[in-house]
Parts: sequence; C-alpha cells; structure tokens
Amino acid sequence: MRLRFRNNTLRFIVRFSGLLGRRALGGNGGGSATRQRNLGETIGTLRNDQSAFRLWVAYRKSRDRPAEIGREELVEAESIVIDLCRFTASRFIPINFNEDLQRPPNSTSNRLVTSDVLEKYIGKIIKHFREVYPDHPDWKDLDQNDKKAVPDFWKNLKPGFRKEIQLFHLLYRGDGIIGLEDIRPLYDCLGLDDEEGKYPHRLCDLKHIFIHLITNADDGDNKDNCQYVAIIHSIAEAIGRGGEAKFQTFRDWYFDCLWKVTNTPWKEKKTIQGYAMARVADEKWFKDWYCTMGMFALCEDGLYRSPTQKNNGLEQVVFPLLYGRKDEGASTLITRTIRSALPPAVQKYYSAKSLRQGGINQATKHKDMNYFFLSALTGHAGDNNSSQYYIDPTDVGRTVPAVNSLHGRKDLKTPIAIPTLAALGPADKATARKFMDKLFKCNIQRFLEGGDLHIGRR
Repeated sequence: MRLRFRNNTLRFIVRFSGLLGRRALGGNGGGSATRQRNLGETIGTLRNDQSAFRLWVAYRKSRDRPAEIGREELVEAESIVIDLCRFTASRFIPINFNEDLQRPPNSTSNRLVTSDVLEKYIGKIIKHFREVYPDHPDWKDLDQNDKKAVPDFWKNLKPGFRKEIQLFHLLYRGDGIIGLEDIRPLYDCLGLDDEEGKYPHRLCDLKHIFIHLITNADDGDNKDNCQYVAIIHSIAEAIGRGGEAKFQTFRDWYFDCLWKVTNTPWKEKKTIQGYAMARVADEKWFKDWYCTMGMFALCEDGLYRSPTQKNNGLEQVVFPLLYGRKDEGASTLITRTIRSALPPAVQKYYSAKSLRQGGINQATKHKDMNYFFLSALTGHAGDNNSSQYYIDPTDVGRTVPAVNSLHGRKDLKTPIAIPTLAALGPADKATARKFMDKLFKCNIQRFLEGGDLHIGRR
C-alpha cells in the first residue's frame, strides 16, 4: 500500500528521514543511499528536522520548485546552497514557523530563529543532499561516519551567513514582516505610468500612497489618514525603521538657530542611540515635511489633545496612533496602511521596511554622497577608529547633506530654507498669525502664541 501525504513537510520527512523505516533514496540510474533513523534520537531532534525541512520547503516555494530535489539539480549544489543562504538571511523567520515562514495561528511571540539555529538547519539540508547524491564531487570523499563533516564550500559560507543574518536583524528588527516575499524599496515618486494596470509596481511610491490616503480620508474608518501620511513621511525622510516613529515627542523638538532648521531628534528602537533630524521644506507637497505635518494638524487636530489624552500622557506624543504599541505592532500598522494604498497584486512586496530601503537607495544615488553623510541620518555605526567618539550625533548640521540628497539638491550643503512669515509686511504678518490661530485647533503650549515652536517666532 502506498501512503499519500498532502502536507509537503510531512511528505518530505517521510520520504527522506526514515521515519517509517528504512527507505531507499532513488538516484538517477546510478545507485542509491539509505538512512535509518537511530532509535536514540530524541523528539527534539525530530522537531529540528521538521523545522529544517519547513525552511527548505519555504525556499523551494519561493523559487516555484517542488520540495523534492534530484541529482540533476544537485549538480549545482553549491549554487543552490548560496541562494538558500541569501533567502534565509534576507527575511525574518519566527520560531515555530510553517511552510510559508509564518507564525502559528494566534501566536503573539516576537521571537525569531537565531543565526546559529538557522546555520544548523542549512547543515541538515546539506546532509539531505548527501543522501540524494552520495557520490557528488563536493562531498563524496567526506567520512560518512563523521556527522560533523561538511563540504568545503559550506565551511567557507558559514561565517558570512551568520554575519548577514545578524546584520539584517540589527537593521530591520521590529519591521513586523515575515513570509516568503522579498520586500522592495519605496521611493518618493517614480513618475511612471502603469499602462492601465499592466505594470502595477510603477504606482508603488510615496506620492501614490499619500494621494490614496488623502482622497479616501473621511470621518469614519479613514479618519486618521492624514496622521498616517505624516507618520510615513516622517519615517521615510529620517530613513528610519517602522516602529521608531512612536518615539517622536514634541518635548525633543526645537529650532536650531545656527542651521536655521527644525530639528526633530530621531530615536532608535533597538539601542539607546538618538541623533538629530533636520526637517526640510520642498516645492513638491508630498516631499514637504511641513506640508504633511500641517495637513495632520489642520484636518485631524494634530496639535490638540483631549483631557483624557493629557491624563494618559499623550500631550507631548507627536503621533497618538502609535502610542502604547510595541515596536512590531506599530510597524505592522504602518505596513497595513502602506499596502492598503497599493494595487492588490503587488501589496505583499512592500512594507514599513520599504521606507528605510528606499531612503538608503535614494540617498546613495547622489554623486557626492559618502558614508559619513549617510550614517548621520541612518544611524549606522562607523568603523572602529576613534574618530566616531569625537562626532556629536545631536548636531543637526550633520544630517543636512543626507536630507538634501533625498530632496534632490545638487549641492548637499545647500542651506535649508523653511517657511516663514517674513515675506509679509507687518500688518499682513499680524493678520496671518491671527488667521492661523483660528485655523488650527491647538492646546499644546509650545505651539501657542509665545511658545518657542510658534510659527510667528521665525
């Protein structure tokens, strides 16, 4: 009787682990190999095997290939392992993941599989390769009784593999996205035509996302759309991680009189590190921080806090929507908002992580960009020389070149111009200030008449 299994992982384990007894593993007319499961192996090892097989199945799904692999494909075993390592190191893999690299239903755990465990999974997959193609040139001379014997190419790959996983976790941990798809960057404006839906990725930029959110704003389910626009823009311009916008507080904001720029210090969620963040006006509304924050303040009372909000400590919180959320929860909310504004067919390719990816890519495109300028904005650590200890991360002037690159300035050191009332005559200036005081509902002291963030002081 031949058993049939619908689950790919179970079918894979049964076929190759010897779980149901001794099983011949077919070759290509050139012999076979067998694997007898040792009775002394623990159930924990079996679970580890299952996890390794799930990782393999997920990888093969992403490449539109079946879980089973034959000798013909394994001729390029080293290339397959390299691609598998790239796949594994470029995404978050939660503990107890399934074949789609998703968490179990109803799981609330944020724990991820660590680099050393993933390394073991790859090793088990390579062991499986050896069973399928025992006389492969890369391992045919290895001691079959030595469980630690591995091909030379895997010995060389392992250090870099661990480092790439650790770096990916450091850069993007908390962005809240898991699964098979590779996340793509989001840029401010591609300026492309999707040709009536033929090329939906061409509509995937911040301009289209903002237009969608603004045009669909209402007093119901979409009543916070302008706040979402302000959040997404703030993250994108800071080249920040998705959950970091929740740390924005009016208490930290100030106007730097030397650089003549608004500084909204940015705080990292994984460290105690914080650094300055220069905010820039732009002739394009969707790139203008003052415009996006102004829409939030004007249309959704972004500068007003109810008595309940004040009692709950939200008076100085810039984005109340993110208050009280965990990093991943905040990032997931932003991802959900981004995807809601994109064509359904390509939503899965974009997330909160796309904002940081797009910002880094866009900044490095400038011909005069260097690591010193970029790291001032991204927060990336420099080399280990002593110079980094003499650099003040709170100096807002350090962020100006990178911010200018995002706004398309030819000269990275172009002085930043901000909106002021100086161009108006005394009478018109006074009228404008009275009009704005009526226009904006505000009870945050620093933005009121006489406060240090009131526009009349510029």
